[in-house]
Amino acid sequence: MTCVKSFFVTGTALLLAGCIGPVGQTLSDFAPADAEGEIDKTMRSYSQRAITSVGDGFAWKVGTYGNGNLMGVAGLTAGTDVAPPPPSGTANYTGQFNIGLVEDIHVTSTAIYGYTGDDTGAFSVTADFDSNRITGSGAGRDGILRIDGEISGDRFAGSSSYRGVSGKSKGLAGSDMAIGVVHGNSDDLIYAGGFRANRRY
Repeated sequence: MTCVKSFFVTGTALLLAGCIGPVGQTLSDFAPADAEGEIDKTMRSYSQRAITSVGDGFAWKVGTYGNGNLMGVAGLTAGTDVAPPPPSGTANYTGQFNIGLVEDIHVTSTAIYGYTGDDTGAFSVTADFDSNRITGSGAGRDGILRIDGEISGDRFAGSSSYRGVSGKSKGLAGSDMAIGVVHGNSDDLIYAGGFRANRRY
């Protein structure tokens, strides 16, 4: 059973604003999440979501951070694990992705503004344990999320992209499932979130 826990400060579309002094940037990063999906990153105004299933999951948070910055962070929930990966061959997985967004970002002489949202959709992953490469993609309502990474043991790390914005990805790939998190940012868009996909035989 998959549990989805959401918290939106003022509904599904939150207007974020940060005052600009010497800063006022768009930022994204990975951040740890506890078993309940709470991310340890202090933000003043934010939206967040945790998606977990039988102790395995990911969480994201987008909002205002620091001195007038807009930020998105994502992390695997504490205790997330996968079965040992196969020693060789290719594994295919299917599941869902969900990402938080800060979009329609614009800057005035005194502030940076953006609106929070999210995107979700089916996600397919292929892990090649001979070449130690993992790729994945899925189409949501508003864009296509892609990952590409290198596998080491049951872990992977690499790149991500969404709506033309490059970012990073990392996670786990085993004989039962693949689960990962992503983040990226540009002057116009911030995304942070993840995916969970079960192996297809």
